[in-house]
Amino acid sequence: MKSRIDKSQLPFGFQGVTEAPDFLKWLAPKPCVICHSRPVDVAHLRLRKGPGTGAGRGQKNDRYAMPLCRPCHREQHRVGERVYWRHQDPHGICDALWFEWKRETAND
Repeated sequence: MKSRIDKSQLPFGFQGVTEAPDFLKWLAPKPCVICHSRPVDVAHLRLRKGPGTGAGRGQKNDRYAMPLCRPCHREQHRVGERVYWRHQDPHGICDALWFEWKRETAND
């Protein structure tokens, strides 16, 4: 039997789909990154950041997840990610959240 690799433990720079259930749990109580309201859905960004990110092919990459309240999440789906995020840097938002989580959990 082939063992599964915990991709969330791989060093930054790994290209592929990351499964990080602890990160998703950490995001859940955070406020919406757009309007700062609560409660939120943990929304997966599917816009491609670069080759090999796993985004853009229907894959949910936990590395590119963020908290969005239900109205903001619905609007993102209604207009499409390219339109919704055209004046913001969603990958930068995801990067900041990922590194904050890594920093906070490094001492655990």
